[in-house]
Amino acid sequence: MAEETQAPVNESTQPEETATPPVGQNEAGQQTESTSLDWRSYIPEDMKSAPTWGKFKDGEDGLRSVLQSYRNLEQQAGSKYSVPEQGDHEGWQKLYNTLGRPESSEGYEVQFHDLDGKITWNEAYTEGLPKMAHALGFNNRQLQGLIDWYSDTTMQAQAELRKLNEDGLKELRETYGAAADRKFAQANALLEKLGGEDLMTLIGQSPLAYDPTFVKAMVRVAERFNEDELVITEASGITGKQEAIDKIKAIRNDPEHPYNKGDKDALNEMTRLYEMAYN
Repeated sequence: MAEETQAPVNESTQPEETATPPVGQNEAGQQTESTSLDWRSYIPEDMKSAPTWGKFKDGEDGLRSVLQSYRNLEQQAGSKYSVPEQGDHEGWQKLYNTLGRPESSEGYEVQFHDLDGKITWNEAYTEGLPKMAHALGFNNRQLQGLIDWYSDTTMQAQAELRKLNEDGLKELRETYGAAADRKFAQANALLEKLGGEDLMTLIGQSPLAYDPTFVKAMVRVAERFNEDELVITEASGITGKQEAIDKIKAIRNDPEHPYNKGDKDALNEMTRLYEMAYN
């Protein structure tokens, strides 16, 4: 009997395997209606509890609404706070008003603190500053911040000046010792003789009043003038004999006075006082 021969299998007769398209897509690569886009899974954990997301739908429609909402927000912010061109005066005025500038300089509600009388505000300054602030577009908070900064800076500067004056006076007293007051009187007499009260006031309001370099220079100049008897110090302001006598007694009763320690300049000053008292 003839052997049965098995017909070779024709590969073409095997059932074809059907490729499974990605989930949610058909053969054309189009998203199927049954797929729901889970855009909420991309929200950061620390933002998921925000109530904002509750007003948006799930799926593609919800994501589209989120993006549209963001675009609208950007457009609104851009139109509300857009920076005008450099020469657009009207545009800048509108921007200043939008950012909270009062309608006029009288609309500011600010305080010029005197810090318990330690700061004296110039009336012209307190009237002019709001006008300038309004022209520059300041809102109330900005102007008050500027005033507070100026107050603090002024207080700090005054404290530094006081410390500088104290250090300067200490150095001068260490330099001249018991003769310090007389040396200061000599320098002041010279300055008053040269420039009068206006010069004395100007120097008194400046750091020069206690500056060791300046004061020492004035003392040296005054001493040179005194050698020519052009400036009288101990006798300055004394107009009568009795005043000269009282001054002499005060000097003799003061053991710390340079005269009682043999200071040459003090001896010369005492001589002038005796001349006024007994001639």
